[in-house]
Amino acid sequence: MPGSEKEAVERELRVLQRAKTIAMLNRDSTLNRMRAIADVASRLKEEPELKPKLLTAARDLDSLWDTFMQHNEAVLNALLDLDLASEYSTTLETEVRTLYFDARAIVEEFAPLPIERALSHGTGHLSGSRHSLLSGRPSRRSRLPEIPLPSFSGELCGWPAFRDRFTDLVVLDEELTDSDRFYYLLGCLRGDALSAISSISVSDGTYDLAWATLVERFDKPRQLASLIIDKLMSAPIQSQESLSGLKEFLALFSDQVAMLHTLRIPNLGEFILFSLASRCLPYSTRKDFEAANKQNVPAILDMVGYIKDRVSLLEAVNFSKGSSGAPPTQDRAKSVPPHSAGRKPKVVMIASKSIGTAPPKCLFCSGEHVTTSCNAFTKMSVNDRVSAARDKRLCFRCLISTHWSTKCRVSKPCSRCHGRHHTLLHKDNDAEAQPIASTSACHVSSSKQPAALLGTAVVHVRDRYGCMQPVRALIDSGSQISIMSVPCVERLGLKCNKWTAPLTGVSGAAVLQVKGRVDCFITPRYNDEHSIKLQAWVLPKITSDMPAQPLPPQLVNKFSHLALADPQFDCTAPVELLLGADVFSRVMDGKRVLLDPSLPAAYGSIFGWIVIGPVPEVAPDTYRSHIAVTLSVSLEDMVHRFWQVEEPDTAPATFHDEGQCEAVYSAERYRDTNGRYVVPLPFKPLHRDELFPGSRQIAIRRFQNLERKLQADEGLYAAYKEFMSDYESLGHMTIADEVGTYYIPHHPVFNAARKIRVVFDASAKASSHLSLNQCLHTGPKLQLDILDILTRFRLHKYVFTADVCKMYRQILMRPEYRCFQHIFWRSSPVEELKEYQLNTVTYGVNCAPFLALRVLKDIADNECNG
Repeated sequence: MPGSEKEAVERELRVLQRAKTIAMLNRDSTLNRMRAIADVASRLKEEPELKPKLLTAARDLDSLWDTFMQHNEAVLNALLDLDLASEYSTTLETEVRTLYFDARAIVEEFAPLPIERALSHGTGHLSGSRHSLLSGRPSRRSRLPEIPLPSFSGELCGWPAFRDRFTDLVVLDEELTDSDRFYYLLGCLRGDALSAISSISVSDGTYDLAWATLVERFDKPRQLASLIIDKLMSAPIQSQESLSGLKEFLALFSDQVAMLHTLRIPNLGEFILFSLASRCLPYSTRKDFEAANKQNVPAILDMVGYIKDRVSLLEAVNFSKGSSGAPPTQDRAKSVPPHSAGRKPKVVMIASKSIGTAPPKCLFCSGEHVTTSCNAFTKMSVNDRVSAARDKRLCFRCLISTHWSTKCRVSKPCSRCHGRHHTLLHKDNDAEAQPIASTSACHVSSSKQPAALLGTAVVHVRDRYGCMQPVRALIDSGSQISIMSVPCVERLGLKCNKWTAPLTGVSGAAVLQVKGRVDCFITPRYNDEHSIKLQAWVLPKITSDMPAQPLPPQLVNKFSHLALADPQFDCTAPVELLLGADVFSRVMDGKRVLLDPSLPAAYGSIFGWIVIGPVPEVAPDTYRSHIAVTLSVSLEDMVHRFWQVEEPDTAPATFHDEGQCEAVYSAERYRDTNGRYVVPLPFKPLHRDELFPGSRQIAIRRFQNLERKLQADEGLYAAYKEFMSDYESLGHMTIADEVGTYYIPHHPVFNAARKIRVVFDASAKASSHLSLNQCLHTGPKLQLDILDILTRFRLHKYVFTADVCKMYRQILMRPEYRCFQHIFWRSSPVEELKEYQLNTVTYGVNCAPFLALRVLKDIADNECNG
């Protein structure tokens, strides 16, 4: 940067720093004066002689309030100009508001003013609404209490009432300024609603932006209608008539149906049928339908038409797969399982085959297929397959000859014993002859004792949308942990966290099929006051259906007078949740009802009465217990354990992340008709559905700051506009047709030659404290070290260097991922702010180097000969 320009920038920074210091000193001076008045007011009751002094000082309260707000606004503007918005705090503003109200209340208590005079003096921003409510009304109503403003914490069901009340009390008040409305709005918001606009500064010009942000975030009639229908569908079934139960029914259906009609959903009946149908579909199908659906409120015919097209597509795919000669392993290597709400994707293969490469040669029959698809290999016995794999020097994990087992990147174990070998090499001890004879003992016993009934309850579990869903739970104090089944996790759409520590079951047996752990909230069906946060481990299945046989009606009638936790405890049904000892004490209340020693007892809980105990035997054969103890000692087991001890340690987490990144790239990249590569964004599995709330407002605010800086430097502004114009003319960015999911701020970087380069900041965090870069895999390092590159220069007499022009921007981004690459831009402040989407790989996104070099590798593999 030239010396004169550097001095100009430093001079501008000094001016901004001085303005900030002056504004902060003035604000602190005003704050100290208000603190002094509040101190005098607090001492007035003990020192009545201070009353004249207080009344004199109180005349300046309103002007001090206005002065403080002006200086506070000046401090905020100075911080924004210096890009120090994070240093701004609303603590002082809250303190001043408290001081003002306390002092004003004490003054009016000791020297009350007539209401007309009080309104004429006013209280700055705070008296406008009161004045607007009282002016123009008869004086006989002036003594009525003020109408309280509504509050809103971010729940969709509370938005319509808040919107209507706030509009009537504040928005339609013509005597209020937009700044006043903004302050009232901030005072009414809580939780997520307040976080949605917390990054927007308070001024007359930003109120409309704040209100529009709330409308965009929470004014969603379709989602609210879906929540209401789900709530009505999950209403509890009352086993017997009672006054309280009928009142609850009336309150639930009257309120919810009335709210449903106020939403003015077109073709409400069709939408209700659509909601019922969507509950029967898996999450992945519903997500694909929403992506393909263009209507805001779909009907049942839209869903049926989509399912018909989906069925035709799957039939065509299955037919083409069955008729083609391609082996199934190639299909699995090129596909990645869908990212469902509660299941992490499993990476089967990390090394992928490039487009256009020749199929592998089989080492056993010279056919064009892999070893696992060879009929000659699969027809061998297990011992012959092991010997053949050893003779051909194949990897025992993936049956490929290019590496040893210690270098294999396939993490999938044997599907039968979970050992570190391929399933085709698994030896079944019962089927194969052992080198040394085994000793085994087996004991089978049949019990004629009466069967026991375990306690079950129907509880409500909150799903990913915030709705409460009924789940049948087993209450078991003999388990140290709580367990949820995989089908239940998928139905609720819960996110499953990784869990690798071992779990043991009965007799110390290891539980090998732990899928992870979920966090959820459970409540009783009739009462939301008892909410329990639960950590449950995920297993494919908890137990068999319970009870094993339906119980006799005579037994069920014994408990008909009790409010049972499971009204259908006598019917055979699956168990989806096990509540263990970690929550047992918070579930049971210690009450007990025993009707007969030969019958089960009813135990009290927050869910209702739970029936536990002996029941008459229905089918003797059903309740047999089989106990088997097997002891096997063989040379093969000893060799197997030896190899397990000699296996290398598990690969680090970064290794698996790189494998997932490669798997996503290999599965989703393709070439268009022009030969240009189209690539995906490699999202981490847990963040694939991240919504990045608040990123839009952050990008708008940073662009406004950027625009002010560019206006101060005409040369830089012209270069920046030229760069963005070139970006748009080449088609690398286009006007966005839909609202984006993540918005990337941008700013210029230039060198001494004034060559400008725009940097896109994908590390900017949204209100959820997550950025796009945090949710993406960086990818493995593909470029060579500088030492290797310099060493290569010594091998040849001549060396060529080349630069790919606009290397990243030559690679297109898949259309479904472009919603994560939205920016704001306009070439002049007088123009309307436009929203663009970036259509190519963007520098500033952490995976861009990997994507660019990976595409170069594919081009080299596919296009180079020799």
